Amino acid sequence: MTLFTIKKAFHEMKNMGLKKFLKTFKFQVSYHNKKKNNKYLKKIYKEYYPYVSKTYGGKNREYSSLTKEEKNMFFFWWDGIDSLPNKAKRNLERMKELYGDTFNIVFIDKHNFKEISGMKQIFIDAFMKNHISIQTFSDILRFSLIYQKGGIWVDSTIFLHRR
Repeated sequence: MTLFTIKKAFHEMKNMGLKKFLKTFKFQVSYHNKKKNNKYLKKIYKEYYPYVSKTYGGKNREYSSLTKEEKNMFFFWWDGIDSLPNKAKRNLERMKELYGDTFNIVFIDKHNFKEISGMKQIFIDAFMKNHISIQTFSDILRFSLIYQKGGIWVDSTIFLHRR
């Protein structure tokens, strides 16, 4: 998950196409596992790759076909809403302003991520023991939430200009 930076991942995805990008990602995780024997990356791949591949490798679902429970927008800041930088606070408020009437805006932090995400304990333990970074943890959280609940992940630094 952290084998690419987000910027590079989007660039690669745009250039390769999604299916080729997912195959490349699969190869890189496999290579990384052999090289470093990282059991967490292997488990992440085994757990979430089939879902991502199946969901995002095929047709996109139309917005109108989503159920009320699937219309979620997730916003994550580990230390909680009170510690959000001003830019992220503005982004969260803007998200609520633009989409609060049609989406469930879900703020996630260290106090509620377990109950909201249903994330497997092995990943929580790996993060708590500093075996994986906050960035990798955030990736796992993202896939877990989308897999379990459906919806959209909005990074805290994304400013939504208009609907």
